[in-house]
Amino acid sequence: MIKRIMNYRKIGVMKTMDSMHKPVLFCITLITAAYCSLPSFAIASGNTYYVSKNGSNSDGLSWATAWNELDQINWSEIQPGDTVTIDGGSAGMAYSKALIIGKSGVSGSPITIERSTAAGHNGAVNFFGGRGTLLPYCGQPSYSYQTAGVLSTGIAIGNNSYVVIDGGSWHGISIYGYNGPAITFDTGAQHDTIRNLYLYDDGTASQSGSGWNPQGPALVMLQGSNHVFQNMEMKNGGEDAFQPVNVGNITIQLSWLHDDRNNPNYPGTAFNQCNHDDGMQIWTGNADANFTFDQDIIGPGKENGLILGNGLVTVSNVSITNSLFIAAGANNIWGATANGWTMDHITSFALDQNLELSGSGNSVTNSIFYGGAMNANGSLTADNNNCQYNTQGQTLGGVTANPMFASDLTGFVEQEGNDMRTTPTLPVLQILDFSLTAGSPCAGLGASITSVNQFLTVVSSGSAPVNNPIIPPTPTPTDTPVLTPIASPTISPEPTPEPTSSEPVSVPPQTGEFVIYDNAVSPAMYDYSYSMAASAPCDASLFVTAPCSYGIMFKPYGGFNAQLKSGTMSTTNYGKLVLDMYLAHQPVSDFVVFLTDKNGNAIVQVPLASVYKTKLPEKGWIQLSIPVPQLNPAEVPVKGMQIQNATDHTLSTIHIDDIRLAE
Repeated sequence: MIKRIMNYRKIGVMKTMDSMHKPVLFCITLITAAYCSLPSFAIASGNTYYVSKNGSNSDGLSWATAWNELDQINWSEIQPGDTVTIDGGSAGMAYSKALIIGKSGVSGSPITIERSTAAGHNGAVNFFGGRGTLLPYCGQPSYSYQTAGVLSTGIAIGNNSYVVIDGGSWHGISIYGYNGPAITFDTGAQHDTIRNLYLYDDGTASQSGSGWNPQGPALVMLQGSNHVFQNMEMKNGGEDAFQPVNVGNITIQLSWLHDDRNNPNYPGTAFNQCNHDDGMQIWTGNADANFTFDQDIIGPGKENGLILGNGLVTVSNVSITNSLFIAAGANNIWGATANGWTMDHITSFALDQNLELSGSGNSVTNSIFYGGAMNANGSLTADNNNCQYNTQGQTLGGVTANPMFASDLTGFVEQEGNDMRTTPTLPVLQILDFSLTAGSPCAGLGASITSVNQFLTVVSSGSAPVNNPIIPPTPTPTDTPVLTPIASPTISPEPTPEPTSSEPVSVPPQTGEFVIYDNAVSPAMYDYSYSMAASAPCDASLFVTAPCSYGIMFKPYGGFNAQLKSGTMSTTNYGKLVLDMYLAHQPVSDFVVFLTDKNGNAIVQVPLASVYKTKLPEKGWIQLSIPVPQLNPAEVPVKGMQIQNATDHTLSTIHIDDIRLAE
């Protein structure tokens, strides 16, 4: 307050005859007294307001009186500097109305909308648009497009400025199931910050003669200027991740733009690539300028990683640093009219076009390009100290040599089928490790982000919960040892709280071996498996060790889910998760495995791949061994584990036997 008054004094002395400053001078006259009368203009208030499904929807000043939906926020009460805290409950809380921002902050005093970090309220916050079925894949022959009761936008910024929306930690706020974009901006919006949000499965659908297709718009329809996006995961929308029009000064940092839903007709191709799905696409509007991409992963699954400009729209002053590009279907990086671009310490692995630039004043330094075509069209003023291998076209300054990544890429071959790539599959691309091995001729070059797993370790290292990328249906314990059809559950954004039990629960060992399933789920655990067309927790017809195995027919994104009945356990002294599987001739890449934290949320998803498997003597059985440090790099306390169907279709019955954590 003293600083404010001193500033008023300066103005008042300079303009003592200006009537608008008379209240200021009155304030200074009385400064020796213990009070002061300030003029009536907006001052940052710093109040905290609350939103909770459990609130009484009165004044929003406490959890008890919290506004009970996003559309109930009383924006007339909100002032610059205020915070609106959203309740995540103890295990997640879902909201079913759009968040329509109703006021701007000011420089230095933004309006902040954030997920609560208070105990009992710091679960994941879910903005659910109402569509309970995933968008169709390209050419899907039949699809029921749900429109009744489905919202068109998750968050509408409008023309408001100096607004911060923060999930608090990786995946703190999820926005999904909307028939339209997750977030929209209008042209007047400036200086808005969006961080720690998870956007997926937002978009529309349309029917054509060949079937159903996903449609746009993009997950984020971006306008205005000086916006920052940090710690974002954006995937599986109807079209692009970002689609800017007439924007400037945009920063995308520590974010992952990708797709991981395969098209079942074209394995290895994202479900939405008939719709020109890109990480960021600038295709219309006037000249745009000043974009920063820093420590991002773009891909896999994108048709184009970055496509900024089309020959008619000029995009200038783009900075791409310490970022990883993974196998776009067409172009990893494309600047049709690119002026003043700076690319430094990037790693770009391509199966088609790696780098395509036209324009002037661009530079590429300290970067690694593996595979694909290179063409800068004479636009480079600097191309120093780079590393290239297995590329076609232009050679940049530096060395041409195998960078010796930790993952061997020599077997990756581009294949085409109706303009759709068929190999490698998205789960395989997602587990590639682009760190450089000892003796690499490209040492010191490339991105600081070297793999998806490393990136997830960085962004999810906070103490707040990490959402499970696929919100599972509400699970129920499974006790019946017979293969029986299970009615299709509806998708529920809110997990069911863990049931209480009076049974004595044995404490799981922290060393040696901990058995999760052997003829039955461990007595220390509940079976919360979900989205199954049929199941047999003890099927005696097929097993590795007698008398039975767990037989499951998974629905799309269904999973085997075992959770401790009480407490958590440490994985520090375990070296690997081992499981035996009979896949009935289905690819191992149809599945992902992960451990869950104390809130039941995924820690790190690990897509299964041949690198983890060995054949067992029993016909058709394989054993998979996944390193625990890969599943739980931060060694957080573990509540359970899941094996999940990573596809959007029902699988044939598989069998699982002898799941255990071993040294």
